[in-house]
Amino acid sequence: MLVRQGSRWLLYVMAAKKGVDGDNFFTEPNHIHGFCSSNLSDWTDLGVIIGQAAEAGRLCAGYPIVENERVYFFFSSTITQLSTNFLDQRVFLATTEDGEEFVFEEQFSLLPTPELYPTRCFHPEQRHMMFAWRDPFCFRDPNSGKFYLFICCGGFRWGVPPNVAVAVADCVEGPYRLLPPAIEFPVKRSGDSLVMPLSEIERAQVHFHAGQYFMTFATWERYVNKPWFRDQLCANMEISDSTTYVLVANRPEGPYRFHTAAPLVTNSERTGLYGTMFVPSIDRPDSLFAIGWHPGRFEVEVTEKYPSNWADQVMSIDGEMC
Repeated sequence: MLVRQGSRWLLYVMAAKKGVDGDNFFTEPNHIHGFCSSNLSDWTDLGVIIGQAAEAGRLCAGYPIVENERVYFFFSSTITQLSTNFLDQRVFLATTEDGEEFVFEEQFSLLPTPELYPTRCFHPEQRHMMFAWRDPFCFRDPNSGKFYLFICCGGFRWGVPPNVAVAVADCVEGPYRLLPPAIEFPVKRSGDSLVMPLSEIERAQVHFHAGQYFMTFATWERYVNKPWFRDQLCANMEISDSTTYVLVANRPEGPYRFHTAAPLVTNSERTGLYGTMFVPSIDRPDSLFAIGWHPGRFEVEVTEKYPSNWADQVMSIDGEMC
């Protein structure tokens, strides 16, 4: 979404043609739009960065990372969308040196495998398997130097518990080797139903702090099993669409489990943002600021309005709340 290249910020967001309202935003043709800024206040419109291609289908969210002054933009796409319950998604890679002219990296391939990442969703006519495979996040491990690509997968539309796929590579462009699921969720069966903490995961991000790896992610409030959270983790926890959840692991690939001491980012439920991501500050590299999407206004928040900090192993968001 937001990345620093040299002396400027680059912002890449999902966008639709003018006139498409919120009700149709996730079904109409779209593209990735670009902006650049030196101060997070004054922005230059770069126009369409990645257009809709036949092989990519309808574009979903992505994540940029800069290595050796080159931007690597991992993004996801729904290659088949028959309805809101029949979605087949994949991850792609495009790169650029100037932040504007992107080239599809056709050699990049990281496909879901049913052995590691099952699905119960099948095309109603062609009967091939359809996968959740979106919201990629690339993380360079400061200890090993290896690159880990995290991808949100599973969920109620696909008939399986949500999780986050993880793959590892020596170079940012790959090739990536798919590993077992990153998250270890407590899931129980009750009759024909599955009892689990939540039924969808989006915008997963990994952070290294105090010798451990922390994963943050978002999900809509309606997909959260609130009784489970309040019974298992915290009786008085506040949950909203803005709540950001926290998992912890000892290794970059996981397994990640709920951070029992602080399973939520403090104050995240009050920001009004969805899909919150955390970006290092320029002046204080040990500090972060939160950015995200205002779903009611279809706007993105990319200011330093919400500074974020660690206190021991607890992440919190400060600033003026909604």
